[in-house]
Amino acid sequence: MQKFCGVLIDPSRPIKNGKIVSAIRNRLARLLDIKQLQRVLYDRWQPQLHDKDLCMTDATCYESHLRFPTIYANNDNRTYCTTNSIVTNFVRKGPKPKDEDKTVAMLSEANAEVDRLTRIFAGG
Repeated sequence: MQKFCGVLIDPSRPIKNGKIVSAIRNRLARLLDIKQLQRVLYDRWQPQLHDKDLCMTDATCYESHLRFPTIYANNDNRTYCTTNSIVTNFVRKGPKPKDEDKTVAMLSEANAEVDRLTRIFAGG
């Protein structure tokens, strides 16, 4: 079964043109004024944009969802995120702390206990 732009395609009439996405993207690029769209969006969301230099757009027609800009794990961004209590998935730099294995084990045990108590109280 095929799906195109979120729509299921009739199996008896599949899309056979493998270049259709590029063809649509090229047609949209010719017809749309992307710079004007960017100006309108920027003017509308400017008060909420804190890191204006990190804002990026994706002009592909099959990725039309909004997403947060990519934040690179450089020292400045690590410091900013830590200072502002922003949780990231940055890989830790340097050796892991000596007690990390104990902390992970304790968290695992605590989660198991929470699950056990939830089952007990939810069932009775």
